[in-house]
Amino acid sequence: MKKISIGPETIFGGYEEIHKEGTLEWWLRDKDIKGNYVFLNCPCVSGMYEKYDFSLIEDENCKIVINDAMEGSSLLPQEIKTFTLYLQVCGIDPKRVLLITQNYNYAYDNFPFQVVHWNLMESFARVRAKEWIDYDDNAKKFLCLNRWPTPHKLEFMKRMEGILDHFNYSLPNKPYDKEDMGGGLYWDFPEHKKKSLLYIVTETFLACHLRDVSEKTWRPIALQMPFIIVGQPYALRRLRDIGYRTFHSIWDESYDTITDPNERMNAIVNLVLELNSRTDFRDMIDSCRNIVEHNFAMLKMRRPEENMLNEFRI
Repeated sequence: MKKISIGPETIFGGYEEIHKEGTLEWWLRDKDIKGNYVFLNCPCVSGMYEKYDFSLIEDENCKIVINDAMEGSSLLPQEIKTFTLYLQVCGIDPKRVLLITQNYNYAYDNFPFQVVHWNLMESFARVRAKEWIDYDDNAKKFLCLNRWPTPHKLEFMKRMEGILDHFNYSLPNKPYDKEDMGGGLYWDFPEHKKKSLLYIVTETFLACHLRDVSEKTWRPIALQMPFIIVGQPYALRRLRDIGYRTFHSIWDESYDTITDPNERMNAIVNLVLELNSRTDFRDMIDSCRNIVEHNFAMLKMRRPEENMLNEFRI
């Protein structure tokens, strides 16, 4: 296999060897692959592809493989149209392009280029996951990390102001421990599990219906922690569809089916306030152990990268 990279070394920015699992080359390292490929590691094709000059690709027969599997583009019709036009302006036949994306939910079937789904961050979490870590006796009730501000994250934290003494949390002007270290490999820091009981995941989007869950949701699964997701609707149902368990037997998860983002936010805020008022909070968290252990076992068993790897097998 001849490989040429025209993007960053990894989708994480290429800073350290620890990020190697973010490269396609790492996942393909043991595969017997024939043919020539150009690899582009790109965290979000929708917003970044014009940074790379595809016209510099001299091999007219090579396959162009774009790794969009970390964040995942929304792949809305207009985005597909403009991306395809850009390829054509660069002299690239869209049929030569293989887009590996985190987006699993499409409103249409036919693309002018090949599309393969892979949530890289589920695979990454499996590689990084730690075995069981006990909670500290003085662990706080909630963990909520918000290093990158978006309106729904800021709104949620604003509405938690009355109970923040029960939180380990971060905001742009308030780092929490090692959460702001370069690269953000949060599951490498087990003190997050030791010092907090319930992980409140503030996902990338609140209103979007297209994206798969991000690394933010895989963190508590890799840490064997119960979680609530402040994110797009049906995220919990998606997890259950692929074999994971959620916590509807222990608290109300009806927020997951509320499509209006404001109503869903209200339901989540009310849920957190209700849980905070429970006098049996620690016992409630202990009752989650079978679920979090099941999720950890599922994480270690699943191989979501197989769809992607099959495209390179002889």
